[in-house]
Amino acid sequence: MSHGISKINAKDFVKKWKGKGNENQDCQKFWIELLEWVFNVPSKDTHDFITFEKPVVVNGITNFIDVYLPSTWHG
Repeated sequence: MSHGISKINAKDFVKKWKGKGNENQDCQKFWIELLEWVFNVPSKDTHDFITFEKPVVVNGITNFIDVYLPSTWHG
């Protein structure tokens, strides 16, 4: 599946979100719109690209990654 970057949609996305948003309230909406508007990921596929509040254990302590994009991990 190939998804291109839309510069026109990116500009609209920046205009919409500039100076707006609350991290706790808007995080998921922001990221989903970024994937859909700018990277042209169909809404039916966004769940394959992103995970929210992914639990990770570091030194025996569980923390959470706000936004995790599995396709970017090469570990």
